[in-house]
Amino acid sequence: MPAVSLLPGDLGRQSLESVKDDYFVPLDRRESDYERLELQHQIWKILMKGPCPVSDTELDELLRPQESNPSPAVLDIGCGSGIWCFEIVKMYPDSEIVGMDITPCSLTESGSDKVRFIQNNLLDGLQKFHGKFDVVHCRTVLIHVGSDQQVWVIQEILRCLRPGGLVILSDWDETVLDQHGTRLLPAKDGEEFNARTSWLARLWNEFFPREDFQNLLRHKIHDVLQNSPLIDPNTLHTALYDIPVGWEGENIENGKILGDMIRHDIMAAFRKVQPKLQERGVPDNVFQTWIEGLDAETSATNQKVITRFHSTWARAVRSG
Repeated sequence: MPAVSLLPGDLGRQSLESVKDDYFVPLDRRESDYERLELQHQIWKILMKGPCPVSDTELDELLRPQESNPSPAVLDIGCGSGIWCFEIVKMYPDSEIVGMDITPCSLTESGSDKVRFIQNNLLDGLQKFHGKFDVVHCRTVLIHVGSDQQVWVIQEILRCLRPGGLVILSDWDETVLDQHGTRLLPAKDGEEFNARTSWLARLWNEFFPREDFQNLLRHKIHDVLQNSPLIDPNTLHTALYDIPVGWEGENIENGKILGDMIRHDIMAAFRKVQPKLQERGVPDNVFQTWIEGLDAETSATNQKVITRFHSTWARAVRSG
């Protein structure tokens, strides 16, 4: 297979003013958000026991150089600071890694000329990448895509796979649970503490409203992959990871450290979103009330809640 011939300038660069997307952190605050995203990367690594949910054996099969494919190609969609790209190239130095994000990546010192970064809006399509990658990785991106576009975006991601290639789609789950696993409804303005509601669920719902909880993103991803003619359905897998928020969890592996890390991640993320909410007409005092409720909840002060991550992966149909 030929190496991926994509340089950062191939798709052009967009000014921040010209970029429109649904990501909840404002564009001008995203580079300062790298520290939080790198913390989130460590959370994913603890949950998956590595950078991917698949075995080392399967990754080796895909990314070790072979005579027929001396430079396996990897695409990381929504690469942020590029931390996942850097880890993969350290593990597989012969691979060609392309990191793509809507904003430019400023951290380009990977120690390898095999990592390239491209600025591109996923919603503009991925036609230039079709059929070029052995692994396509997309993490905590699809939740920020409008519900009416998610199926198309997932299908577009699948088109980037080479025959037999691996797609990994990982994200936040929209549900918030109590410590017994019961889904909590979004908290309401002005209400006193209610053990059946959640401020985390409220803030999630402000940015990612879901009326139909039977049609969660993880279900949508699974259904698209299962029904795609590009995917071998026998290779389709999904993992669901429960994370205690600000407490140690009950029988959750590494619960204490995950609980502390996810609390920091959540609070840091939602403190950055005030400009987006101001655009929607949310008064500052209302936002402050939400943050105070979220702070108490993620400290496990009044109740103990659980958030979830999920990952779905599968292989493309092999040629021949």
